[in-house]
Amino acid sequence: MERTTFCGIIAFHFPKNVEILSVPKDAHLANASGRHNSTYRREGDAVTVHRSFRDQTPGPVRTPADDREFRIHPRHILRDLRAQVLYQ
Repeated sequence: MERTTFCGIIAFHFPKNVEILSVPKDAHLANASGRHNSTYRREGDAVTVHRSFRDQTPGPVRTPADDREFRIHPRHILRDLRAQVLYQ
């Protein structure tokens, strides 16, 4: 069965007079139903975010057990999407 993978990269470039105070911690979650990874990298006046999700559901239909495993991912991903870069 072919697996579905979603990937995204976004870069935020800040003006030179803006101080970046902190970036979110990397986020990782892996279980039988999928794998989510986010990394945050600060390089000078830019912050780059890499996000990926790979669906690892064993077949075309999820069992109730598969669904329980999969339901963890949206909560984890939404928490990661709400993470903030602090600057002044």
